[in-house]
Formats: sequence, C-alpha cells, structure tokens
Amino acid sequence: MRRNLIILVLAPFIYLNQMEAQKTAELFCSNNYNAENGVVLKWLYKFVYAPSGFDVHRKDETTSSWKKLNDAPIVFQKAIPAGVIMDKEAKELYNALKDTEYESLSAMLRAFSLIKAIYSEELATLFGIRYEDKTAVNGQNYTYKISLAGQEEALCDEKMILCNAYTKTESLKEVKLTRKKEHVDITWLPEIYRYYAVDVYRRSSNDSTFNKITEVPRAIQKDQTLEYTEETIFYVDTSISYEENYWYKFIAIDYFGQQSIFSKEFSVPAADFVLPLAPINVRPNASSVNQSVRINWELIDEPDLVGVNVYGSSLAEGPFEKLNQSVVPKSTKYYEHTSVSVGSHYYKVATIDQAGNENYSGLTYTEVKDITPPSAPTGLNNMAEEGKITLSWAPNNEADLMGYFVQRSLNDKDNSDNKYVNVNADPIVETTWVNELAKNIKNKFVYRIIAVDSSFNRSLPSINSLAQMPDVIAPRVPQIKSVLADGEDLIIEWLANVDPDLAGYNVYRRLAKDSGNTVQVNVNLIPVSSNKYRDRRAEPGVEYEYMLNATDLTGNVSSFSGAYLAHIIKKEVLPSLKITEKKMHVKKKQLSLAWELSNMENLRGFVVFKEDHTGVMKPCTQLSENTTLKQTLEEGLHHFQVRAYLLSGSILSSEEISIELNSINN
Repeated sequence: MRRNLIILVLAPFIYLNQMEAQKTAELFCSNNYNAENGVVLKWLYKFVYAPSGFDVHRKDETTSSWKKLNDAPIVFQKAIPAGVIMDKEAKELYNALKDTEYESLSAMLRAFSLIKAIYSEELATLFGIRYEDKTAVNGQNYTYKISLAGQEEALCDEKMILCNAYTKTESLKEVKLTRKKEHVDITWLPEIYRYYAVDVYRRSSNDSTFNKITEVPRAIQKDQTLEYTEETIFYVDTSISYEENYWYKFIAIDYFGQQSIFSKEFSVPAADFVLPLAPINVRPNASSVNQSVRINWELIDEPDLVGVNVYGSSLAEGPFEKLNQSVVPKSTKYYEHTSVSVGSHYYKVATIDQAGNENYSGLTYTEVKDITPPSAPTGLNNMAEEGKITLSWAPNNEADLMGYFVQRSLNDKDNSDNKYVNVNADPIVETTWVNELAKNIKNKFVYRIIAVDSSFNRSLPSINSLAQMPDVIAPRVPQIKSVLADGEDLIIEWLANVDPDLAGYNVYRRLAKDSGNTVQVNVNLIPVSSNKYRDRRAEPGVEYEYMLNATDLTGNVSSFSGAYLAHIIKKEVLPSLKITEKKMHVKKKQLSLAWELSNMENLRGFVVFKEDHTGVMKPCTQLSENTTLKQTLEEGLHHFQVRAYLLSGSILSSEEISIELNSINN
C-alpha cells in the first residue's frame, strides 16, 4: 500500500467509528456524472459490505410508500467481470477482502477498502456499495434509503435529491489564508457531508499556471468539524519563500471521487518578515509595598521601529498577557505594571515595527512579596494526659495561610520574657497538636501558637496556655539490702530511693512459697528519712519472704522489690540418747547392743561408730532407725558409740562403751 493512502484513510476510519450507535452506514447521492440520466448512490458501510447484500429503496414526492429498486440483493462480487479495469492498489484490496473471512476483517483493512472505494467506482461496484438508478426522471425529487437485503429498516438517514443533469458542485466556502514568514496557514468551512477531501493548488509570481501541492487530498475528520472555529488550521503550506507572492485555488472532492469547480483565486502577497532588534537590559523592579512592578528596558533604534509591547504572566511557561493597551512609544523606556498580585511574575518585552513584526526579549523574573502577616491565632486550649499534652485552637481564615508553629517554654513567675522555641520544624495545617513527652516529666510548660503564611510572614503569638502533665510515674523500685535476726525480731534494711517526690515506704511479708497471702507489716507509711524497719511479730522458726515498695507524693506506688528470705532460728530442745543394753555372748563372740532416744519425732537415723586400730571412731553401720545391734568380735579391746542424726541437723552422741574379748574369756 502507498504511504499516502495510509495517511488518507484515517479520516473515514475515524468518521465511521464515530457513527451514532443506531447508524452503521452513510448514504450519498449524486446526479449521474457519466453523461447519463439518473441518480448514482454510494454508501459507506461500517463493515464495507454485507454478506447477504443490500436493497435500495426509493419514493417520490407523490407517494409515501417505498419502492425497492433492485431485483436481486446488491452483493459483494466474487469475481471481477471482464472489461473492468482497476489499478494495482484496488485489485489488492479487492483480493484481500475476497480472501478473508467476513468475521475476520480487520478495522484497518475495512478502512483502506472504503477510502479506495471513494475514488474507484469499479471497486465500489464490486464491493456492492454502489447503485445507479437509471429510472429516475429529470425534474423529480426523490428520497432514497438503503437496508440489508430483505429488510425494510434503513441502515442510515434517508437522502433527498433533485434528479437533473449533472453539474459540478461549488468549491470551498469561507476560505482564509494567513501569511507567515516560512509558511501559509489555510482554513475553510468544513462540510463533510458535501465533500470528502480538498486538493490545494498554488502558483507564485514566477509561475504561469497553478500546480497541485497536496500529494494526497486533505480530508477533514468529524471531530475537527465539531471543534471548528475561524482559527482552525486545516492545511499548512511550508514550501514557500517569504520573498515571493503566491496565489491559491482549491478543489473539493466528493464521495464519488468527482471534483468540484475551482474556487476563486486567493492572493497571499509577500510581507516584511524581518524582525526588529529585540529590547535589551530588561529589568523588572518590584515594589511589595505598592504592589507594583516597573519594567525598564533599552532599545536600538531603527527607521521602522514603532515601539514595544509588554507581556506578563505568573508562570514561566505562560500564557502571557499583553499588559499595555496601546503600543508603548519607542521614546519611553519603562512600563508601570500596577495592582500586581502577590507572588512570582515573569515579563518579556517585544519590539514592534511598522509591519507588525514583533521580536521578544528574554524572559525576566521578579516577585511581589506578601508582607502582611496573618492575625494572631485565638482560642488556645490544652488538655494534659498521661505522656502527652494536646493543644487546640481556632483556625485562621487567611487565604494564603501555610500553617502554624507551636512554641513552648518553661513556666516561671514572669512568662513575658521567656525564651520560646518552635516544637515543630515545619508549619502544620491542623488546628490540633499533640506534644508527646516522657511520662516522668513534671515541668510546667507555657504554650503559644504562631500563624505563618505562604510568604513566611509570622503573626503575633496567641495568648499563652499553661499546661502540666499529671504525675503517673511511680517511684523507682526499692532494693532490700538485708534482713537480719536481732533476738526475737527481724530487721529489714534497704537502699534509700532518690526520687525527688518520694513520700515513703511500705514493708510486706508472706510465708515462704505462699504467694497468695502477702500482708503489710507496717501500719503507718515509713518516712523517707528511714531505711530500716523492725518486724516484732515474726515467729521463730518460720521462714518469711520480705518485699518493699515505695510511694510518691501523688500516690503512685512502685512495684515490689525482689523477695528476701529470712527467719528467726528457733531454739532446739534436744532429746537424750543412751545405751540401754550391752551383752556379750562369749561362745559366739557376739556383742548385743540396744539404745533409746527420748524423742524420735525429729530423728533422721542412727549410726554406730567403732574405734579402729588408729584410735579413730568410724561408722560400722549405715544410717537407719534400728535401735539394736549384733556384731561378732575378734579378740581384743573394742570401743563403741551410738550417734543420732536429727532432721534439724543436730547430732547426738551416746556414751562410749568398751568390750574386751580374749582367750581367758573362752
């Protein structure tokens, strides 16, 4: 496909896609242009052709009923009849449609085919989208519609035409050409239902004839028609020389590929496009107090120089507005821009000559600063809670308000000379603020609010607000140093706490391994000056766990210290141990011993000791609760002793006994 066809095809492609939902085609009618009588119809169908074909219906002004003109459906022809001549491009499109399943036709192929059918009557006939009504009579008005074969419902709007001898349609209307230095801008009234595209012709002062300069006709899209204004540009001729004079003519091409008559000639003479020298040393000076800007410049005088125009914008990229009502004379070297809004301003100055050519200076910048501060914030309140102080205040109503700074100082007798610091680094836009603090901070603070605008002007401070967090911090956990027995009492000693608001201590105890029955030992709070307490109610022999906590002036209580074990040793009443029987069976050489303990309740066991040959008493039995012993002895002197081991750890010893066995005894 040729590239020019690709460019040209976009217009009907977009046009057909923009058809109303209920319309799938557009019908066009023309008097027969082939030197024959009758009417020629062509329709652009969204899907190019219909497999079932189309019917053409007609009615005249004397009847309201429709008459179907075709005997057989107008269908896509599966073969090119003999004698039909088409160019290569038309044949390729025809074959592409013929060889592609109808449901698989791409949007691009349909668009290419439709645009080619506008210029090729043969191709439109093969597609089944063209019909010649040769029965139409000159001088009669007819209305036509098309439908799918066998149906009455129209595929598009009906079209009326007066049957008559063919004459070329008139050319473009409302043509406007604007000469620029390197191009000519051309616009015209778009009439997309009267013609499809436009060819542009041009000649210069060196040419004797007009030459077509549009490689492909310029088609107008439907959306361009809807957005059309007198400033809309449909064609730009860039192949000009600014020193030449030019003339233009135009031809409109309808949907049957027929050309209109030539338009009249439009003259575009050469013009002075030599720009004047641009202004230099452009200097804007802003007065924030007067809200004005004085723009100064210097000029290089030229014979055709008229003066300058001054342009301004609040944005560097524009748009720029001309500030002066009339051209500033070249003898004046400044312009006073008054009632300037606060903010950034960009200026450029353009010289203008007698031909209206303008040449702009570079872009310059200045700023009119806002020097009016916001009003002081009002309604400042605070709410102190555990670990935080919440501030709130009434919002300011300045349009350029950027936010607020929260300022804080320590409270003293005279807060008027306090050193305040900003608590927030950047302005906040909210009218509430939470100052989170360590829970143990006891200071009283003074807060105030400063409003700041987008120019960083700061207001006077709000009225001060005094705040202090509630004391919710318990004293540090005290540490028990020792618990010692003193006679029948236990003395608990601890390390003194250093909390500045400490009120005193309480001592607690419980039976060892009994975590559920802790009782306070002291009746009154132990003062800060004391770090000892005497427990006079401890029972001897009972093991206790002692704990300690601290209380501050607000009533906050610390956690318990670690438990400390202690007891008063109970005096032990020891039972008596004595040997009650000592017998020697001489023949058997066997000693029999018996002993008794006056109280067996606390007994762990007995061990019998016997003196060895070195004179050291050593156990000859294991620990047991037996109170008798039988042992065979050898000849010689033997020494025995019984020892009782108590559960309390005490050891009782009996008296020593001596037994001598020799041959005389035998």
